[in-house]
Amino acid sequence: MLPDVEQRHALRREGYSRAVAGMSSGGAAAFTAAWFLPGEFARVQSALGSFTPMQPVPADGIRGADVYADWVLREHRPIRVWLSDGTRDLYLGGVDGIRPDLAAAGSWPEANQRLADALRAGGYDVHFRLGTAGHNTAQEALDLPESLTWLWRGYDPARPTLGLP
Repeated sequence: MLPDVEQRHALRREGYSRAVAGMSSGGAAAFTAAWFLPGEFARVQSALGSFTPMQPVPADGIRGADVYADWVLREHRPIRVWLSDGTRDLYLGGVDGIRPDLAAAGSWPEANQRLADALRAGGYDVHFRLGTAGHNTAQEALDLPESLTWLWRGYDPARPTLGLP
């Protein structure tokens, strides 16, 4: 999408001037984009991120976004991360009527807390908000104004560097 928009609008190309956001699997995808492309996206807003070992069809050697909690302790990337989740988000172990592949993935709030703790321990600029919402847009809608203000604090458009303050 960005190449198409760039054909019509002048956009800054360095990660310092770009953010990526998502909810649920999109939250994990947003973190993935920043993790692998910090020169493109240095600010992440993830709501109800699926940082669990969720896989519709398990495959050898492939894990879910739960790996990030370990990775951020071993390697540092110039990213700033806002995470939010709700206490009524998916806690799926043993719940009747839930798809078995999701039930095996565990708790979304616990996975987000684990990633937030790892990010803090790894020296990242991170904010974690645990509200009371379920797996819906309520928590993200509540947090969006504050999360954007927090992610962009100290932004200087004249700054030529990729790193964050």
